[in-house]
Amino acid sequence: MLVTKRLELQEVRLEHKVAFQQGRETLSALLGVTVPLEWPEFPEAFTLPVIGSVSVGEPMPNQWPGYLFVDRRKGALIGNGGYSGEPNRAGEVEVGYEVAPAYRNLGYASEAVRALIDNALKVSEVTAVIAHTLAVENASVRVLRKVGFQWDGEIVSEDAGAIWRWRTIRDESHKR
Repeated sequence: MLVTKRLELQEVRLEHKVAFQQGRETLSALLGVTVPLEWPEFPEAFTLPVIGSVSVGEPMPNQWPGYLFVDRRKGALIGNGGYSGEPNRAGEVEVGYEVAPAYRNLGYASEAVRALIDNALKVSEVTAVIAHTLAVENASVRVLRKVGFQWDGEIVSEDAGAIWRWRTIRDESHKR
């Protein structure tokens, strides 16, 4: 679990995915928090894996997991995010995130992304953290800039069209 000033970033476990598949109320009861009606925007993050060796109660076998963002004071699930996988050959690990509409523009995304960056840069093989956004000025771009990402170019995706790549590197605050 990663902890920030307001948030607990709880590692997504198999039981979270099972509860999500059973319904918002089941996930709410499992976590002991409210779950917003308009969350998640990207439910594919909660599809059940095809793994025979993991049982409910055990962590998913992944050093680069997804997290549920829980505001401890409000007792609310406010979003989710995490890593898209292991670092690439250049030592870059990608982060992604979403915050439920009712909790946007309150600094939660920045707080959660900072925690993900700090956590990733504790790993010696990680040299940078990257992210991708649509190629337009939007809230995600503002969040990434706020937490220290720099624009790192544009790529074209068959599915999404133009996409901006963002990058932040290890600095003095992230010494091993």
